[in-house]
Amino acid sequence: MFDTPPDDAWVVGDEPSVAIDFQGVADWALRGPSLRTLTTVLFTDIVDSTRTIARVGDAGWRTLKAQYDEKPSTASPTRRRRMCRQAGHHYSSRGSEARRRPCAGVHTGEVELKENTVTGMTVHVGARVMAQAGAGEVLVTSTTRDLTLDSGFDYQKKGTYELKGVSGARTLYTVRS
Repeated sequence: MFDTPPDDAWVVGDEPSVAIDFQGVADWALRGPSLRTLTTVLFTDIVDSTRTIARVGDAGWRTLKAQYDEKPSTASPTRRRRMCRQAGHHYSSRGSEARRRPCAGVHTGEVELKENTVTGMTVHVGARVMAQAGAGEVLVTSTTRDLTLDSGFDYQKKGTYELKGVSGARTLYTVRS
């Protein structure tokens, strides 16, 4: 059944979103085994993607998106930030302007793994962190920063933010190196 998104639904970026609501999905989600584990989530968005698609066309966009998507994988917080930086450089070196560079948000916390799905507040925090990032910017939470202080990254405090739907303010840092 097709339905409108609930009031708390949100979309980051300028791509259209379609929501499909199934009756009884809450009961299904509670069945079966799940696993909680500590992990780092990485969210990225290509800033101004609609304008880029209009400029390069669908085929050109598929090529750019495939190159961009091949970067992320299962990795530690340190590797995820390095991949963000490399993806930003990789994308910008293809002639795109700074405002079209990807932005990223990184957060570390517990997630719930069930089948092929990752859920939990950590996922939502990571997405909200990305929403605060500007073009070409990689933002991390203080949690991720604290876990990786000896990794060779240079962090600059961006500020303290109230993230939509997340209780309590979060201190965010820009990755500078």
